[in-house]
Amino acid sequence: MKRTARLLSVFALLTGLLPVPASAADTYDIIFPLIPDPGYSDNFGDPRSGGRSHEGIDMMSPKMTPVVAAADGTIGWMHGEQGDDCCALELWHDDGYESQYIHLNNDTPGTDDGQGWGFAPGIESGVHVMAGQLIGYVGDSGNAESVGSHLHFELHDPSGAVLNPYPHLEAATRLTLPIDADFEGPSGMTKAACMR
Repeated sequence: MKRTARLLSVFALLTGLLPVPASAADTYDIIFPLIPDPGYSDNFGDPRSGGRSHEGIDMMSPKMTPVVAAADGTIGWMHGEQGDDCCALELWHDDGYESQYIHLNNDTPGTDDGQGWGFAPGIESGVHVMAGQLIGYVGDSGNAESVGSHLHFELHDPSGAVLNPYPHLEAATRLTLPIDADFEGPSGMTKAACMR
């Protein structure tokens, strides 16, 4: 009787009739969005002004720290008015997920003048990028002026639901250099050459 029940459970799992149990190993495969990894904590859900809760992970890092695409995808919206609400963007991943990169640099080097540009050359809405490609630089734009430079990283699943990025960041592949979108190395060489 136990054997039959066990076989029915396995059959149900394989056919999708029962949900597969979640585990710590269930993470979305991404490239870590900063080079280098600055160290960070799980601040998802922390209280924020206006009674809202934090929907991302804040990673304190010096201005101009390279920010790279977490996955292959297309640049969606960008807040990029120089001297205004610069700089943030959303990446629509090829598989339906989305990631957001907020508080990119908005200052000219060595200043806090709000006249800079936090996006990498060639990054604009509609451009397709590859995982690990340079897309911008850390800053203190938006409501981070009084907090200090950092990257606010958000992750959304294909339904649009906000995910806690922390476990996915913990499991993410770290790079030592951004991937060059135009790189064509010798046969057999991959972007793994930039991974640690």
